[in-house]
Amino acid sequence: MNIYEGNENYIFISYAHADTDKILPILEALDREKIRFWYDRGIEAGYEWPDYIAKQLDRSYKAIVFLTNNLLKSTNCKNEILYALHQNKEILMVYLEPVEAPPSMRLLLDSTPSLFAYKFSSTDQLISCIKSFESSAPKKEIQTEKNSVPVPKKQPETEIPKAEPPKSEPPKSKPPKSKPPVSAPIKPEATAQNTEPTKPRYQVFISYRRKGGDVVAKLICSELKNRGYSVFYDYDSLKGGYFDNSIIDAINNCTNFVLVLPKRALARCRNEKDWVRQEITCAINSNKNIIPVMLDGFEFPRRLPAEIESVSRFNGVRFDMAYLDAVIDKIIEKFKESQK
Repeated sequence: MNIYEGNENYIFISYAHADTDKILPILEALDREKIRFWYDRGIEAGYEWPDYIAKQLDRSYKAIVFLTNNLLKSTNCKNEILYALHQNKEILMVYLEPVEAPPSMRLLLDSTPSLFAYKFSSTDQLISCIKSFESSAPKKEIQTEKNSVPVPKKQPETEIPKAEPPKSEPPKSKPPKSKPPVSAPIKPEATAQNTEPTKPRYQVFISYRRKGGDVVAKLICSELKNRGYSVFYDYDSLKGGYFDNSIIDAINNCTNFVLVLPKRALARCRNEKDWVRQEITCAINSNKNIIPVMLDGFEFPRRLPAEIESVSRFNGVRFDMAYLDAVIDKIIEKFKESQK
């Protein structure tokens, strides 16, 4: 089994040594899937333990915590979690068993995405979720210095669009010469564009709260695509909380709006600029078929802003990883019910 030591992105594995027998089969499966990771069996002789752990966490881009009651008794493991949070690492909590967390840990556990692996019917389901977590963000090269930001890759993308419009404008001005000056610029565009909205570009738009919902959202996206559905799942726009015309356009041009709801997913909807609130508002106003998918621990708040209050009255689906196929079947049933 490979313990990654290179300069590309990898996942830091946190676990209690008492759980080694539970962890190794999972790590072996990740290794077979070519997922890069590091765990403390890779510590070299002569290194100070805390320094080396901190170094590996610094160099990793995500972390997975295999949560058990043994881990909660380990001071080293709790320090790893706190350090990872302090470094703004993206963390996935994988519960290998029901745990009794002390109050001091509950706040941390509730604020991070979680998978209840002990409810899964197979290790393959867990590996599939971890693969989604591993690939849920654009990968960047590990930076050895804080100031080494890869800027050159982004510059061409912003410069090219600015330079090209002047070149493309002349051809657009030529066709109207052969037609009436008023109707010529408008009618050709209307006939070309108005044929598209009658046939939505996407069968499904997936809306989700990044913290706590991204792994399940990507898993649902993958399952629906495997069943032949066209799905809009825009991780990049949601990552920064950026809501723009491309999102509005995608919602307007979809048939079904799947809303993934982890615990406290709607708490921030009090803010008018919250992007989840704006997506729900857009879906309601455009009469989309809304299917709430409620994760473990989610309950609708007693009060919601008036513009999205009706979302709590849509028939939803409770998500359970142990019955993933059945959950997807129920979501698809909701698609079909709206067509009747």
